[in-house]
Amino acid sequence: MPVSSDYTPPQDPLEILHEDHQIIVVDKPAGLLSVPGRGADLADCLLTRVQAVFATALLVHRLDRDTSGVMVFAQTPHAQRVLSMQFELSLIHISEPTR
Repeated sequence: MPVSSDYTPPQDPLEILHEDHQIIVVDKPAGLLSVPGRGADLADCLLTRVQAVFATALLVHRLDRDTSGVMVFAQTPHAQRVLSMQFELSLIHISEPTR
């Protein structure tokens, strides 16, 4: 499915799934950019929304705009390096929670 050129991000409230001194885990809705795009019309994104609440939040990975899912942000540069390396080496495995 092609990505729409019109950007109207969802206005859902930020859903924080977990937060501690190392990481922030957030539910990203479909239709919201992970990081800002080029131009003021693409500035609204999950990273800026998270940084409005957690000023020191650092990007670890991205999801496509039209993809919903869980995103992890680091609270420190060290956590960002470690988590980024784990994603790069495919050491991070996400599983569905048991109900």
